[in-house]
Parts: sequence; C-alpha cells; structure tokens
Amino acid sequence: GIFRLQAATSIPRMVARSMTLLPLSMVVAITTTTQIPVKTQFSAGFHKLRRKRWSGAMVHCQAEDVRSWGAAHDILTRFEEEQMEASTDSEGHDDAGASNLFGRQWEDKRALWESAKLMKKMSTSIGLGIHASTPERGIRELEGWVLGLHLKHNELHRYDEDDPIRGPVYIRYSSRTGDAYLRENDGKHQGVEFAPKMKSGERLDYGILPMGLYREQRKVALERVPPIDWKKVASEMKKPPQSNPSPRVLSANALRVSNPQELVPPPPPPSATMEAEAEMDEEEESDEFVDWRTLLDRQREKAAKGKYKYDLDLNPKGPGSIFYSVQSFIDKKIKDELEDYHLEVTVERVLSGDVHVKIASDCLGVTSDKILIMWLEWKLKQADDRIFRVYTDRGFSKRTLEIWRAERSAKRKAREEEYPDE
Repeated sequence: GIFRLQAATSIPRMVARSMTLLPLSMVVAITTTTQIPVKTQFSAGFHKLRRKRWSGAMVHCQAEDVRSWGAAHDILTRFEEEQMEASTDSEGHDDAGASNLFGRQWEDKRALWESAKLMKKMSTSIGLGIHASTPERGIRELEGWVLGLHLKHNELHRYDEDDPIRGPVYIRYSSRTGDAYLRENDGKHQGVEFAPKMKSGERLDYGILPMGLYREQRKVALERVPPIDWKKVASEMKKPPQSNPSPRVLSANALRVSNPQELVPPPPPPSATMEAEAEMDEEEESDEFVDWRTLLDRQREKAAKGKYKYDLDLNPKGPGSIFYSVQSFIDKKIKDELEDYHLEVTVERVLSGDVHVKIASDCLGVTSDKILIMWLEWKLKQADDRIFRVYTDRGFSKRTLEIWRAERSAKRKAREEEYPDE
C-alpha cells in the first residue's frame, strides 16, 4: 500500500514529458491508477442516485400509510366503544373494575400495539397518560412505550426516590419535550391513554388501553411473526358481515365487526404540509401535553352516543370527571382550611376545563373576592391538571343569584332578630 501510494504520487512527474510517446491504452491505465480518491467521487454520485430512487418509494409508502391509517383508527375506536359498552352498568355509570377487566381479557393485543405504532408514524407528537397502581409499575410502563415507539425521553418530574409515592399514580408524558410528570391518583382505572397529534393538527384520544402492550413488540421479535397486512385489514372492513360474527375479537390480519356499516368513518387523512405544521407549532404551547379543554366535550359526546345506542344515561359527574375530582378534593383535602375561614365551596358546573364554584361565607354570603379566588384556583389545580380557570358567581344565571341573595337576606334578618343590639 505504501509503495503504491508513493508510485502514484511520483508517476505524473516522470511521464509528463513522454506522455505523447505512449500508446493510448497505457495512458488510460496510468491515469486511472493515479486517481486516489476514486471511492469518494463514486459515493457522492451514489447518494444522489439513491435519493432519486428513494423519493419514488416515499410517495408509494405515504399512499399506503394513508390507507392503513384508517384501519388502525378503526381498530382503536372499536376497542374503545366495546370497552365503554362493557364497563357501563344498567344505571349508566362507569365501572372502572369492569373496564380494567375488559382490557386484560382482550384477546388480540398485538393489533392494538401495531395500530399505535402506525398512528405514531403518521403523527407529529404523542401524548401518554398512564394510570398505574404503583409508581414503579407506571415508570416501567412509560419506559416500555417510549422505547417501543422510539420516542424522545428527557426527565421525570415530581418523583422523589428518597420519599416515593405509596399508592396509585398518574403519569403525563409528551414526546414534544420528552418530559413526564407524576402525581397521585385515585387508582380506579389501570391502563394507558394514547393521544397522537396528527400532521393536520387534529388531536385524537384513545383509551384506556390495557397495560403491557409494549411487550407485544418483544413477542413479535422472538416469534418472528410477519407484520400486519394493513391492506387486507382495510379490505376486510369493506366486506359484508359474516354469518356468525365475533364483535369482541380482533384478528391480526382481519377485522371482524358485527355491522361494518355502523362504523364511523375516520377523519380525513393527515396532510403533511409545512404550512399546517407551522400553524400547529404556533398554536400549541410548549408545556401543553394534551388539549384537556376538549376532554369534557368528548365525554359528553360519548354520553349522548351511549344514550342513543344503549338507551343509557351516562353521568358526566361520575368518577374520573373533573367535577368529581374537584368536589372530592374540596370535601377531603381543604375542608378544614375552609372551615377555619368560615367558607363553604361547592362546584356548580364544569365547562371545557373551566370550573364554576359557589363560595359562601357566614357573614357575607356569596362572595367573589379576587384574592380568595386566586388561592382557591391554586388549590384546585393540585386536584386535577385538566383545570383551566376557576370562576365564581359572576358566571351564574340570574335565577341562581336571586336564590342566593334571598337566602343571604333571610340569614341577615334572622341574625338581626337574634342579636338586635349588634
């Protein structure tokens, strides 16, 4: 190698004068042996050729992804609808135990995992909400999803190894920053909320998916199972229903439903335009993981759909709602503090993350003191991270104000009659 390198550097000087006397074949041989960086020049041309060939493949893959995305959306939606049907009792209340049991007994967990992987491929960011019985199990579930979907990971906040939380927890995660936040939870639900944000800017929310779906990736690698044929899944969905359908079973390569015509068509396929992504980045805040303000509207839509389909009245104030968590926090956590200040706080309504409360005092009746509202808002946001703002009686109806003004005047008259000297 050393000799060839030295000869290659010295040949041009010796042959410069006698180049015209040599045959053409020898000139070509000498000039080709003297070009040392031949591999670099060829690699530069190869990269251009590879980009041209890959660009056509990318267009074909994007078209296939759009068709497969609808099938994955239908699989996750079907699981959510059947889970709601199985976990709703005769009175219309949500049974968390039945919901957890339904997720554990779901036969084809691999279809759910492959659908989540495909939705991640077609999205710009992923939001996760993990309900776990212990912090250790929740962190293990978070690591499995992050590593399985190849998401960004940064820091886990509100977790102290020296003094960890003893009991059920809830972990929020966003792939935009890679950060996760841990807090205490009621522990009724066990599973994972999967919320991808599509390239069109739309936020989808599926859940609650069963725990341990990331283990399906390891099973596929060990068993060498072929990937799901999404084109076949989409074609199976268009076929008429079978004679003996099984609505509770999803196959890896086929989707069986009781009535495919009842399936709600998926939203339009996401568009990968730069303008849409730029508008999405401007509208979305950096510390926002999930658009919680649309969660209540989604719950109401579920309640209306369940009432129409199953003739049930779902309670929007039941366990898991903002109304329930805030009222429980007031009755259990800050009740003593409110009694020290002679205050009574009740939740009137919750609209799109805005909590409307009624603050009553023994002396002043209904009050709307700004300092008191700021203190109460700071306290209530510890109960539920989905709370956006806290309002008082200024947002109430006139009928409600008239009732409470009448009660306040009646209390004042009774106090004046009991203590006339004051």
